[in-house]
Amino acid sequence: MTDHQHWPHADVRIFPSIEELSQAAAERTVQIVNEAFDRRGRCSMALAGGSTPATLFRLLASHAFRYAAPWQKIHYFWSDERCVPPDHPESNYLLARTTMLCPLEIPESQIHRMPGEEDPPRAAEIVEKKIRDVLEITHGFFPRIDLVLLGMGEDGHTASLFANAPDLNESERWAIASVKPGGWRRITLSLPVINQAHHGRVGGHEHPAFGVFLADQIDRGGIGQVFLEGVDRLLDQRHPVRQEQDALGPVAAHQHVGQRDDGTRLTGARGHDQQS
Repeated sequence: MTDHQHWPHADVRIFPSIEELSQAAAERTVQIVNEAFDRRGRCSMALAGGSTPATLFRLLASHAFRYAAPWQKIHYFWSDERCVPPDHPESNYLLARTTMLCPLEIPESQIHRMPGEEDPPRAAEIVEKKIRDVLEITHGFFPRIDLVLLGMGEDGHTASLFANAPDLNESERWAIASVKPGGWRRITLSLPVINQAHHGRVGGHEHPAFGVFLADQIDRGGIGQVFLEGVDRLLDQRHPVRQEQDALGPVAAHQHVGQRDDGTRLTGARGHDQQS
């Protein structure tokens, strides 16, 4: 049975299994993609890595969903990537390619991977230029990706943005080099870019604190607030008396949440909104 909750900045459902989460995520993804094509004639998506997205990717490539949206016309980016070659087993690109992009026969011209084999700062520059060119963004604006898929690590990180890292203060660049403590060097979309997405979705697979959840219909600019308010709620519900822990994710102390000024536009979030 799904536990459906309404938080101030998101619609959140807690699922009993990864399969049920993936089914709900797939249905919502189809809706977002088709709405984007109906409204703007195009669609862009940033993919995530990890076990939760892999289940979703396989489902989207299955017979049940492969004809439900114009997958071949979407522009695919990544929310983050490990600094490894594209054929490395730890590559987020390789995961998406083998589970979804190849089965759906996505043209190479629509796939814009993060070059993990490059020097990380240089790779971040390449990513920003690619997004700017593909989405035709003018200078002075952050891009508006239609859907950013995000996971949540056991330490509360999302994309490759980690708690207390200086990366969280980035206010200009679209992609940055990052390092997981004790782990891989990485490339990640910056927090302002994630926050300017038309739609953000945060999924967690068997997180030790609160199980399997899907945060959807997040206010634009409110990705960070989902962690700040939502994760704390779940922890309080499931552990009424809990020890102090740094599980709120990287944005708990750094998020600047934008405010809507009409039905389609939101300003703030340390950047300028790009109308589309």
